[in-house]
Amino acid sequence: MFLNHNDDAVTAASEVHKTIFENELVRVLDVVVPPKYKSASHWHPKNMGYVLVPGKLRFTLPGGIVKDVELFVGQVTQGEGFH
Repeated sequence: MFLNHNDDAVTAASEVHKTIFENELVRVLDVVVPPKYKSASHWHPKNMGYVLVPGKLRFTLPGGIVKDVELFVGQVTQGEGFH
């Protein structure tokens, strides 16, 4: 309901993106990425995240750009777009 994007994260990578709340203004996701997990390319609207468990993620952006990110407990992230 919140988004009708063909490559939405909840649709394209439903194994790791779970909707826990949604209304016409906001959607809250629980995202748990297991070690070595690789998802299909997907899209996120403007978003923020709060890290509960530390770890490292590798994102492949459009054009083949690779970005490695280290996440720390209590870190707040923001972003939008494809990866």
